Amino acid sequence: MPTPWFAPQHAVLFSFASLTSLLALLEPYARRGKHPVLVFGASVAVLLAAVATVVAAVIAHQSAQPGYVVFALAMSGGVVTSVTIPGLASYVRLYRNAVRERAATNRTASTRSASPAAGSSG
Repeated sequence: MPTPWFAPQHAVLFSFASLTSLLALLEPYARRGKHPVLVFGASVAVLLAAVATVVAAVIAHQSAQPGYVVFALAMSGGVVTSVTIPGLASYVRLYRNAVRERAATNRTASTRSASPAAGSSG
């Protein structure tokens, strides 16, 4: 049996992957259409790390690592991946809505400025 990648007491530390839920704090930026590089960059980085953790779980299983190693990697990577993908889709939708709203506001503002002022006679 190969040497375990980490000790059983360290497997508990994978529960800190749930801290990626802090990405939800970026939602107001997406709603306003602000800081897309930050929002998408952070989300994609978390998604890549989560997918890498799932891949590591598969490799751990194939290399006959103890069950606690496979379980810690698979659960943390699987949960974060399954939450991050819909989150990214939500951010795309929020940014598209923000762009549409901004375009509609700009159209309305340009229409108002192009029309003569109310009550003025020329």
